[in-house]
Amino acid sequence: MADLLQEDSGEAHNFGHKEWDQLEESFINAGYREGITDGKEAALQEGFDQGYALHGVPIGREIGRLRGLASALLVFLKKEKSNVDAWVPPLEHRPGPSDILNEVQLLVQSFQQISLSALLPPDTKAILHAKEHEVGTARGSVDLDQLAADQGQIMETTRQEVNQLRERLCAIITQLGFEETLHV
Repeated sequence: MADLLQEDSGEAHNFGHKEWDQLEESFINAGYREGITDGKEAALQEGFDQGYALHGVPIGREIGRLRGLASALLVFLKKEKSNVDAWVPPLEHRPGPSDILNEVQLLVQSFQQISLSALLPPDTKAILHAKEHEVGTARGSVDLDQLAADQGQIMETTRQEVNQLRERLCAIITQLGFEETLHV
């Protein structure tokens, strides 16, 4: 009987040790996962903060300012439509008041269609990360280098469009004689 108790006590001790080891491993794995998650979140937040300050705010502010100017000018021109004739007499080489109103309406629509994400530089870190984890199946694979190049091209094209819209808006503001008060 004493042998049986020693055997039971030894098995209980081994079982307790195994259970403890499993519990310890479980906590280690959970701590590791939490550490990885916290590290990713910290890096993500830092990247967001940097991108927001360097790109998001300045670009968003500029687009917002241009949208606001175009919208305010449109409201003003609609309200003062009869008075615009006195400011902008139609000449052979210059559009008349209704042409200016139509032009400003098109500018407002064009500014509303601009996507801020198309003006931001490609997220190279995200592309590199995706490339590291890329699964190379023939049907599902994406050429990430081409994707980055495409995003860069979209950004450049959109910036050129914004510059053209800005120039058109400035020309109309100048034509109406507001350039000194609006600081375009």
